[in-house]
Amino acid sequence: MKLEKELTYNRHEIVVTGNSIDDDIKNSEENLKHLKELAEKAENTHPLLGGIFSVSVADGKVFYQITEIKGKTAYANRCAGICLDEYSDMILGDGAWIPLNKANDFVVGYRALVKLFSKKN
Repeated sequence: MKLEKELTYNRHEIVVTGNSIDDDIKNSEENLKHLKELAEKAENTHPLLGGIFSVSVADGKVFYQITEIKGKTAYANRCAGICLDEYSDMILGDGAWIPLNKANDFVVGYRALVKLFSKKN
């Protein structure tokens, strides 16, 4: 089962030119906001597909979105344009098939942290 195209994050890498880091940071923040909006929309129709999670890398975070489920595996796709250094996790890289239960753990854990630290509480 594949995630619908309209819910799939597809922004491009941010090319840091050094001319205006403020613009680069703003674009990165807008991309992350867009990803979170897509994940929220996906959660309304899918329990796992479209879910997101982050992994700490070096001095930043890399975000992944679950874009496909096949059997007992899920594809975690790296979301470009959020981490200005464009890091990727050493294991997941730009995307990887992972066990479905591990994908669920990552997504449910991320959602729990968002809820715990949201301003709505």
